[in-house]
Amino acid sequence: MKTAPDTVITGGRIVTPSGVVEGDLAIAGGTILSVGDPVDLASAKSVIDAQEQLVLPGGVDVHCHIEQMSGMGQWNADTFE
Repeated sequence: MKTAPDTVITGGRIVTPSGVVEGDLAIAGGTILSVGDPVDLASAKSVIDAQEQLVLPGGVDVHCHIEQMSGMGQWNADTFE
């Protein structure tokens, strides 16, 4: 890896479209540099320990309730803005 990572997520179970990989996830400038390969943690600006956690690279939570009335009669705080 030529580019030093900004962030390394280490020790997690990385979920990919082709299966689960155990190892490190290196990120630089918002781009994934490597998945599963060991990374020199000293080269990273930030290290996140994900032992026994699932890591979902690129995952986006698309579920929200925009301007919806709750069951208690209050409007949800999420808006399009």
